[in-house]
Amino acid sequence: MHKQRIAKCGNEAWTGWLFSLDTITLHILGHKIYILTAIDRFSRLLFTRAYRNHSSKAAADFLEQLVDFADNRVQNVHTDNGSEFHDCFEQAVKRLRLTHWWSRTRTPKDNAMNERVNRTIQDEFLPAYRYCTDLEELNRGLVEWMTEYNHDRPHMALGYKTPYEVAMARPNPAPRFFDWEARS
Repeated sequence: MHKQRIAKCGNEAWTGWLFSLDTITLHILGHKIYILTAIDRFSRLLFTRAYRNHSSKAAADFLEQLVDFADNRVQNVHTDNGSEFHDCFEQAVKRLRLTHWWSRTRTPKDNAMNERVNRTIQDEFLPAYRYCTDLEELNRGLVEWMTEYNHDRPHMALGYKTPYEVAMARPNPAPRFFDWEARS
């Protein structure tokens, strides 16, 4: 399979042009939990969700939820070369008619914005959930934290606006609609 590398991706100034995805692996009381994260490269709008497994099926579910979250306005996704971003994930990318861009191998700086938000989640959100193995509780907490991050927290890089304010000011001008009946 030919991988399109992120260094060749153009840069459009609107929300939904490019979401970068990554995974945080947690070890909590003998359980592994995986938090998938996606951040819009223009507005820094964040979407995140926790899963019990690190499969491409979980990543495909996450992608479909991301597209719903972004009101069907995602055009490109960017990932590292992790196994969760192959197989079922690639099928979801095709079904949703998105373009998949890949980081260069062993080059985390290709996804620096997502790496930074992952660190913020680890520093600010996870200490309150360090003993939580209940996935529903963890996801409720992630939604609450993500809502505060997107709606209430001004970012210096955004001229002290919130990601939501920037996203609403410059949404993707051409929403992408996909065949809902083709979804499983």
